[in-house]
Amino acid sequence: MTKLVRFARRGAALTALITIVLSVMPGKMRPHVLGNDYCEHFIAYFVTGSLLAVGYPRRPQWLSSGVLLAICAGALELIQLRIPGRTSNVGGFVTAAAGAWIGILIAVLVKWARERKFALSHKWITALHKWPGGSMLLRRPSDGRAVLSLSQDFLAIAHERREQVTDDAARAGLDLDGHGHTRQ
Repeated sequence: MTKLVRFARRGAALTALITIVLSVMPGKMRPHVLGNDYCEHFIAYFVTGSLLAVGYPRRPQWLSSGVLLAICAGALELIQLRIPGRTSNVGGFVTAAAGAWIGILIAVLVKWARERKFALSHKWITALHKWPGGSMLLRRPSDGRAVLSLSQDFLAIAHERREQVTDDAARAGLDLDGHGHTRQ
């Protein structure tokens, strides 16, 4: 487990705990940071959802995190019916659930984009150049430096070996699919 995952899991637990504690406080005791309950709901669940998505990086975990946060938002809205000075409404639940799902979605999209960028930036072969004399040169995309040079002799031996394998397979009654794999 990486440090980022550990940090995200602890942060998610802490933000969930703070959200629960602030949700069950009587109305006069609870601090009003933004002045708008809907913004506070959205931000609290957005941060918790994002941290859960980073801390639990598998798809089933994202889905269960979103469902559990939505259930938690609904349960806390129902609990607020019995707390003096607090009001409960569907808008608070919808805003909290939307914040959780949007937080998870954005964290997943950022993760996907970073992985995609990493995969694209680490492809090794951009071009296979045929040089005079029959040798081949493979280049890295990042800096264009040659990483492998195949001589004419090497290519000729590889071609002969492939023909020999094809002939051996035909004698054995095997059908090659053209990629060196045999099918029976």
